[in-house]
Amino acid sequence: MKNILPLATFLLLLITSASAQERVNGVKPTFTAESGKLTSATGWALNSADKDWVDYPNMISEDKDYKGEYVSAMDGLAQSMTDQSFLSIQTKALNYKDKKYFVILVEKWEGRQEHSYSSYSTIKETVGYIFTEAEYKKLQNIVKPVSLKTNMVARLESADLTDAKLISEIQQKIKDPYKSSDQFYFHVIKSTEGKIRFFLPEKFGYTDKHEFAVSYFETEAENFNKIILK
Repeated sequence: MKNILPLATFLLLLITSASAQERVNGVKPTFTAESGKLTSATGWALNSADKDWVDYPNMISEDKDYKGEYVSAMDGLAQSMTDQSFLSIQTKALNYKDKKYFVILVEKWEGRQEHSYSSYSTIKETVGYIFTEAEYKKLQNIVKPVSLKTNMVARLESADLTDAKLISEIQQKIKDPYKSSDQFYFHVIKSTEGKIRFFLPEKFGYTDKHEFAVSYFETEAENFNKIILK
């Protein structure tokens, strides 16, 4: 009986101590660096009918119907019709649980249709492609064609975009134990003239290759380097 009281007192003190501890939030990713923004590149596509090359600013399309229109004044209609268009591209680096990730953010026009073509509307969307450090480092020396791949993609309407919301989305994608099997590939090559050609990250089905002989974005190396973080 003599030991019961001291033991009970010890347990009470232990419980009280645990209950009195400070609340500590979980570890969240934090952005550590960001690149400049790439806002212009020429999209080239080989027209399948007459084999002429068709070019547009910031958009890849072989459709010549837009050539008579000032594409940027169409409220994103033309751009929303293709996954290969953008308003800006930027890279952000972040650390999470002692690992480094790089997120390539592509702001673009996205089309939405409720019930009929007359209800079609466009919004600005930001898509974040989350790459491991090993994958992203391939961009730092484009001597031969490189392909970055990821199965972690976060999407937010640009109007709702904040660092806090973006980090929350990124954290969910990194932590998800049931990550999608879909792989998104970012293909980049250097032309013989020294210009950079690339294809925005896209989900490829039967192959992970892109045929640069028929379509690509092209820009000067100095311009592309705006989005490269060392």
